[in-house]
Amino acid sequence: MRLTRTLIIALLMLAGVAQAAEEGTIPAEAKPLIGEALRAVVAGKTWRYEIAKPGNPYRGQEMEIAYATDGTFRGRNATIGGEDDGRWKIDQDKLCTLWTHWAPIMVCSRVLEVNGALIRVDPGTGTKVVWVIKEIK
Repeated sequence: MRLTRTLIIALLMLAGVAQAAEEGTIPAEAKPLIGEALRAVVAGKTWRYEIAKPGNPYRGQEMEIAYATDGTFRGRNATIGGEDDGRWKIDQDKLCTLWTHWAPIMVCSRVLEVNGALIRVDPGTGTKVVWVIKEIK
């Protein structure tokens, strides 16, 4: 019974994140991850996420990125295939990534926590959701 209640509460919280992603807006309750809290969810972790930015031709596709502790990463498009790698760093409380081929320019953006889920914010506008992180392992 307790597990069912916990699962229902978790699903309701994630529903708010999903709605925000659909609209491309950042929920009011979002809190930025900064410093060591941000590094802790990146270094040595693999993210599975959905591209959520409105107008992005890849919207709805799922990606997986393995962030190594040495500042490198390897990414895979789980929807259509294809792989690339690059470098990552934390700079002024933002996650910065530089893909070797897919996006060969350093892009830095905030990562926000919303009811236990994570989103990455569009660095251009600072107000739109780019990624909804579905799993970190």
